[in-house]
Amino acid sequence: MPPWISVGAHRCYVEGDLFVMELHGPVSLAEVAILLAPQEQLLLHTSEIFTLCDAREAVLPSPEVRRFLNERGQRLGKAKICSVVITHSVMLRTMLQLVERAAMLLTGRPLDTRFVASEEAAWAWIAQRRSARATRDEAEADNRRRGAP
Repeated sequence: MPPWISVGAHRCYVEGDLFVMELHGPVSLAEVAILLAPQEQLLLHTSEIFTLCDAREAVLPSPEVRRFLNERGQRLGKAKICSVVITHSVMLRTMLQLVERAAMLLTGRPLDTRFVASEEAAWAWIAQRRSARATRDEAEADNRRRGAP
């Protein structure tokens, strides 16, 4: 595992096509911008990434953070981010779904987010999505070799 980057009480790391973030308590606008910067750097080099967000100890973000996340979603546009969020909070899940839906309406980008209750379920989801991506990539490569559209 690569070294964690600490930002206040929170932390994150990047490994290959994976961005992992842990949130502990409230997150400020400055903190969320710093935390998500490595994910944006990853998107510069990879067309499809996975994000695991452990939000079991997170609290509802402030209106400023929600606005930032919405604007960021619009700015990222068609970036392909497959996200899994670990949370037990119905309020947090609902709020994140509303932010994502608003961004989708403005960008037209489909969402690929899953909410789970455990770290094990999050890693299993990522493994399943990676397997599906590998199968899709193999089929596309076969089609290119055969000259299919």
